[in-house]
Amino acid sequence: MRKEKTITVGEKNFKIKEVPPIEALDHKLIEIAAKRYRVKSMDVFDARRVAYEFPITMMPRIGDYADNEKLFRLLMKYVEVEISPNNWQALTTDELIRQHVSPKDFARLEREVVDFTTGFFSDGNASNIVLTIG
Repeated sequence: MRKEKTITVGEKNFKIKEVPPIEALDHKLIEIAAKRYRVKSMDVFDARRVAYEFPITMMPRIGDYADNEKLFRLLMKYVEVEISPNNWQALTTDELIRQHVSPKDFARLEREVVDFTTGFFSDGNASNIVLTIG
């Protein structure tokens, strides 16, 4: 919860809500199909790799499915599923991914990890790439 405080600039008072430092935002909770997932932020090297490779590997006739699948596994390292109250399991193997990620929901989890770390989807970058390519 953000704390509200008053700051004074010149003779005017302003009420603002404090924004926590980026380090405080270490995960995001989401619910998909009655399962709770905890999405964690990627480290800088993985984020950079995904930012450069992920959009290209998904493009028809240009992309490379095998490389895109490797990136999917990399992204799933940053997802945990709640297997019981307050008991989280990281999706670190193909078998764990198969058990806990529905074929209908994999794209949403990928998007959540990328967006949580980089803001790629929420800040309009994805649309800009599509417009540039199209």
